[in-house]
Amino acid sequence: MISANSPFGLAVLLLLAVVAFLLPGWMISRRLGSPAPAITAFLLSATLWFQLILVCDFAGLRLSRSLVVGGWSVLCLIAAVLARRTRAPREPGFWQRIKPTGGEWIWFAAAAAGFASILARAVIDPLSGWDNRFRWDYLARAMLVHGRLGFYPPVHPADFEVYGWCDGIPPLVPLLNLWVYLVTGAADASLTAVRVAGEAVLLGVATFGFGRQLWGARGGWPAVGLLATSALLLWGVAMGQETGLLALTLLALMWLLEEHRREPRTVTVFWAGLAAGVGAISRDYGLAYPLLGLAILALHRGRPRAMLQFAVTATAIAGPWYLRNWLRTGNPVFPITLGGLFPSNPAYLDLMQRIRDAHSLAPSQVNYGLLGATLAVLAGGVTAAALPGLRRARRLAVAPLAALALTGALWIWSVPWTAGGLNYSLRVLVPAVALGAVLGGWLGTLGPGAGRTLVSAAALVLAVDAARRSWLLPMFPRASALSWSFADWRAVWLDLRRIENDPLWDYLVRAAGDGLIAVDNPDAHVALVARGGRCAMVFSPALAACFDTTRPFADTVRRLRAEHVKLFVLSVGDPVARSFIAANPFFETLRSRFRPMAEVQSLAIYDLDQLSPLGS
Repeated sequence: MISANSPFGLAVLLLLAVVAFLLPGWMISRRLGSPAPAITAFLLSATLWFQLILVCDFAGLRLSRSLVVGGWSVLCLIAAVLARRTRAPREPGFWQRIKPTGGEWIWFAAAAAGFASILARAVIDPLSGWDNRFRWDYLARAMLVHGRLGFYPPVHPADFEVYGWCDGIPPLVPLLNLWVYLVTGAADASLTAVRVAGEAVLLGVATFGFGRQLWGARGGWPAVGLLATSALLLWGVAMGQETGLLALTLLALMWLLEEHRREPRTVTVFWAGLAAGVGAISRDYGLAYPLLGLAILALHRGRPRAMLQFAVTATAIAGPWYLRNWLRTGNPVFPITLGGLFPSNPAYLDLMQRIRDAHSLAPSQVNYGLLGATLAVLAGGVTAAALPGLRRARRLAVAPLAALALTGALWIWSVPWTAGGLNYSLRVLVPAVALGAVLGGWLGTLGPGAGRTLVSAAALVLAVDAARRSWLLPMFPRASALSWSFADWRAVWLDLRRIENDPLWDYLVRAAGDGLIAVDNPDAHVALVARGGRCAMVFSPALAACFDTTRPFADTVRRLRAEHVKLFVLSVGDPVARSFIAANPFFETLRSRFRPMAEVQSLAIYDLDQLSPLGS
């Protein structure tokens, strides 16, 4: 049996994981016929994997390597039977269509620089998005350890001891990581580079195909090259969260709907519905993609039957997850309340209110000049090319303009909910950057001469700068273009590693014994659980007494002790956490009237069994 213990064995297993994953989607794409078989193969396989996990969860089956191999083999067998019955004709000349010629090689070089940057970071600094530590990849690892998804979204006290953050976002990204970990038998984050690189390649394919569709044979490589000029896009894909998938599904959706407008076919509507549905299970705000698709079909005066087929396809893909959320939590988009329409976790809503108070687009909190400069540095080249493209595309620009407006609205909505701050929220704009690159593909239609060469050479310079600058995001978006030092990135990386490896966590686990450690920071939860500690964030029902303002402090402490809560770890150095503490009577009393057993860096640690009043 192939072992993951040797580099060669691991490489073979990783290759098998990629081939096996794509196989059913590829066979069915060939069976049905697809304008973009590589993209639809990935999207369909991702959908099948997502639904297979939901079936296993519903049946109470433990997720294991043998179960995955067996279940997936059955799906591949079914796909093979379907593929044998009818075989779609292969379109000739694929390599001739994508091979750069003449000045396109400069655009190709720009794209290569961007891809190299994404791949290098995915290997050297894998899953660099901050939320991976306690959400996206953490969920994959929790499923790997516990063999189930039943603790997510967390509702009961035991759930919060496994998964600390109050969350209900669809877990397609974690499940893609889980596939890699299960099939290879190695939970090495650097292995997810194959997923990240694959998403980058497919995003390039979608950009190339959509660019050629809008601007003709010369519109493909300039569009792909423009992608690489945006440090925002390179960072958004390399971080390994949902951003790359959302950009890919939006471009695939737009491309397939335009294909359907030009040549109405039932199967194209199906693939477009698939793209919209995968967007909806990539992130909760991806639910806007099916609505966008229906609006574009209406704009194209599509037949009601086509609109119904699109809606049914997208609903069949996304519906099971949101129905599961609804049955488990009473809220299909948990923990978002949609203006109070659905229930949520009260402690979570309280904390998010503090985050909204700290992060908004209000003039008192945002320097709009600085924000404009940041966007110009991170995506200025794409914007400069896309604006003339909107004018040149004329009536074809209406649908892309609607998609750009939707993405902008989603970003504005997301800013107050983003604990990482304004710069971190900019990743939500990555799908708009990708669409802007397609609109900029008109640069390929410029006549031969020095002007066209100068434009492509300028794009190559921007791509080289973006390849380095993307590593400095989100902390240093406006770093000097002349400095090629990675010292700033290295300092942030080392600081994160220092926090993860701090001996404080081992001490807290020993001090708590069998007791529960209550924390207000998800990174602390991850570090403590990794060391075998019992830990829960403040969202857990086990800590509900903390938020009961009708009870005196001493009674709350007794109730918490009855829940076996031993330690409280408060992030007193964080402004949002301080606001959260100040707004809650129990935490404010604990902080202002009692001496912590220890204060380490920005953390105050309290032992509920040995509370000592200040001044005693």
